Amino acid sequence: KLVEDLFDSGPMECWKVLLSSGDGAPATAASSWLEGFSSSLGRSNAPNWNLALFLQANPREEDASTSTWCAFGPASRLAKALSPATSNNVRMFRQCNALHALTTGEASFSASWCTFFEVVMANVIATRPRMEVFDLARNLVEITLMALSSVTESQMISESLLSSQGLLESRDTKPIGDLCSLLLYSLSVRRDFVAEESASNNSQSMLEMIERLHGSANKFFVMTQLGSVSPSSHEAVCSIRQNMLTCALILVSDFESLPQGGLTRDDVVKYNDLRIGFTDLAVNALQSLQYVQLGATSDDSDVTVANAEIMAPSKYGYGFGAASESRLDASLLAQEAAFQLLSVSLSLLSRLAPTATKDSGSNVSDYQTYSYGVDFAACLKARNAMENIQYHLITASTVASLTYQAVHDGSSSHSVAVIHNNAVDISHLIITYFHELTDSGMI
Repeated sequence: KLVEDLFDSGPMECWKVLLSSGDGAPATAASSWLEGFSSSLGRSNAPNWNLALFLQANPREEDASTSTWCAFGPASRLAKALSPATSNNVRMFRQCNALHALTTGEASFSASWCTFFEVVMANVIATRPRMEVFDLARNLVEITLMALSSVTESQMISESLLSSQGLLESRDTKPIGDLCSLLLYSLSVRRDFVAEESASNNSQSMLEMIERLHGSANKFFVMTQLGSVSPSSHEAVCSIRQNMLTCALILVSDFESLPQGGLTRDDVVKYNDLRIGFTDLAVNALQSLQYVQLGATSDDSDVTVANAEIMAPSKYGYGFGAASESRLDASLLAQEAAFQLLSVSLSLLSRLAPTATKDSGSNVSDYQTYSYGVDFAACLKARNAMENIQYHLITASTVASLTYQAVHDGSSSHSVAVIHNNAVDISHLIITYFHELTDSGMI
């Protein structure tokens, strides 16, 4: 009820409370987010949705040691103390300090944003008509994509500047992780509550969403390339990559289910380029993964891979088991997140594989399929993707064969059964992918 009252009267007062309890989210970040959200709902001129009026009623405390907005007092005093200096080092320090404050503020603000709207969405689903639920989910998807684009870009700029000065990079993935989780949730709700009249003539906006998601995902994959992520961040990185590729899978599937008659040739070229872009990211994810055997126990000592390689430190290691409550540690959680990334990457590759005819369920023409197929094959060849996929197939099929007898006889433990089923699922995904390629004439 509290959340509903705050939302109905406008988000400004609610955000004031949220920001004052955070680590110092800068007013600039709050302004851009609030303004974008208000205008997306057509409420820019409403009394408690108008940013200018809200700021007039709640002025920033420029000279205070603390503020309801952020710690502007210490920051302004530090800037004044450094202002007489002309040293290049001092100038770079001030820029780095400003970037650090911005990324810290974005982290605090995105966490508040995501938590707040997960609660709002759940309340709207329970109490409002289907069309209102769809409208909120659609607006939330668009705004979250904009926010994700902004955060990934600012983090990339920030880390580039910090590293160029020999300073420690932040590597804070939490704001991106929060936004990806909210985006995936909103896309799922949007799909569940979509109506036929809402879906028509929506191809252009869907294409823009796919383009914005690809831009953010591409930046994040670059920032988390192999060898640049500490082991403690492996779980978070794999989970974010998984959510980004899952969102791509949903958007691509939804886009291809829409009528394509209104698309221009340029739109088709753009869509094919974006599909190749996501193909490249999915292959990149597969290349970053390597099987690592779980520590043998009495329950699963029969699960081995005879010629398993030692995992390279720069790879994200995955296993086929599930992290149980009794064995809940960081390494097992990271392996489970990497396994989910493996599964989603293979599913996305199967969805992006060229199709032979329009009867496959896609509304894309034969010529578009042919031209896309050439680019798709070139992408796989440049990435040496087939050899990497074969590695995952050999690993999964070996684990499945070694556990088959115990599972078939009913003598296996629960953990061995989980390992077997997961290995079979991965084998099935890869075989399905090869089936899609052979149907389209790719191999």
